[in-house]
Order: sequence, then structure tokens, then C-alpha cells
Amino acid sequence: MNSMDLSKKTEDDVQEVITENIDGKEQKSKKALRDLLVVILLFAAFPIVLRGGGAILGIVLAIMVVIAGVIMLPFSATLGLLFAGGLELFLGIRSFSQNGADSISTVGLGALLLGLGVAALFLSIKFYKKSIPWVIKKIKGCSDRIKAFADKNGKI
Repeated sequence: MNSMDLSKKTEDDVQEVITENIDGKEQKSKKALRDLLVVILLFAAFPIVLRGGGAILGIVLAIMVVIAGVIMLPFSATLGLLFAGGLELFLGIRSFSQNGADSISTVGLGALLLGLGVAALFLSIKFYKKSIPWVIKKIKGCSDRIKAFADKNGKI
């Protein structure tokens, strides 16, 4: 073999590698496009695929939202009372020199709201100490029942 044959062979090898890479990229882009179309189809066909499962999913989701709302209510009420009480107290003290009687009632209202907020804080702590473990226990029991049902029917 002479050097001319070697260079020709090397050029052919390089051309073959470039062709393989281009074909590989085309295969990857076709696969990515197929995956994208599958995802779009799943989103479009979601209501059809679920049928009765959609109603069950909606009920479970509604129950979870109600539980979250009940858990968040004491926290929100306590935070609102503490914020409103502190603000009323501050505004009453600030305007004491301008409006004597009005600012005294504002300070009193602020102190009342702040006191209710502190009381609500202690009650919400007591509520959370009892309710959070109960909710976690119920959720765990529900998931255990679902898993036992699925194991019994051979789905998992």
C-alpha cells in the first residue's frame, strides 16, 4: 500500500463515521419527537383514560383539600389576630397625642386582639399536637388498606 491508498481509506472512514453520526442524531430526534407526541396524547386523552377513576381522584383530592383547610385554619386565624392586634396597638399608641379618647379605644382593641391571638396560639398548638398525629395515622392506615387490597388482587 502506498500513502495515496492510506489517505483515500482514511477519508472514506471519516465520511462513514460522519454519516453514522448524522443517522444517530436523526434517530435521537425521531425518538424525542415520538416521546413528545406520546406526552401530548396522554394529556389530551387523560379524561378518556380515567373515566370512573376521575371521579375517585376528584373525591380523594377534595378530601385532601378539606383536611388541609382544617389544618391551616387555626394557624391562619391565630396569625390574623396577632397581626391585627399588634397593628391596632401600634396605631393607637402612635396617635395618642392627637386623639386621646379614640386612641385609648384603639389601644384597648389592639390589646384585646393581641390577647385573643396569644390565646389562639396556645389553642392551635394544642390542636396541632392532637390532630397532626391523628391525620398521619389515618393516612397511613388508608394507604395500608389500599396496598393490602392491591396485593390481594395481584396488582402490585
